[in-house]
Amino acid sequence: MPKIKWLTPVKADHVKELITRYMQGRKLTYAEIAKDVGMTMDSAKTKKSRGGGSFTVDDLRKWGKALGIPPEEIGQAVAADMS
Repeated sequence: MPKIKWLTPVKADHVKELITRYMQGRKLTYAEIAKDVGMTMDSAKTKKSRGGGSFTVDDLRKWGKALGIPPEEIGQAVAADMS
């Protein structure tokens, strides 16, 4: 009999999805974002790829300001990730 591998559902990362949506909507590159938030391009890519858990409150403020994300949306994304 073949072995069955059960897949566990992947939990959505709402903060990462929010940042991705705004980056694509405004057609911004990692270089432009990194310049606005005071990071290198590689650091910005790494931080986003690690997901919402790697962002501090100060990081979220900087990224939100650079991308034009309203604070309410950031709060909703963080709250959704915590539940």
